[in-house]
Amino acid sequence: SSDAAATLRALNQIYETNLSLDELAERLAPLGFYRVHKGFLVNFAHVSQLSSKGLTVAGELIPISRSKTAEVKLAYMDFLSKKNAVMM
Repeated sequence: SSDAAATLRALNQIYETNLSLDELAERLAPLGFYRVHKGFLVNFAHVSQLSSKGLTVAGELIPISRSKTAEVKLAYMDFLSKKNAVMM
């Protein structure tokens, strides 16, 4: 049993932290992370697909809260437009 407030999965690594997801979301937002569900914080740079069912990251479907669906879609589209602007 762990006292960590959150368990992070990055590539094949697992990290535990005492920070809450709210704290992590605030700190990682400038790096492209977004809170898509009460239990998930996603790095938009690693999203391969956005669908009505959720976001696909590393082949795994991450759910989006129903109350956040429109907000997450807009944030992801904004992320993509900024990424494409940098690439041009």
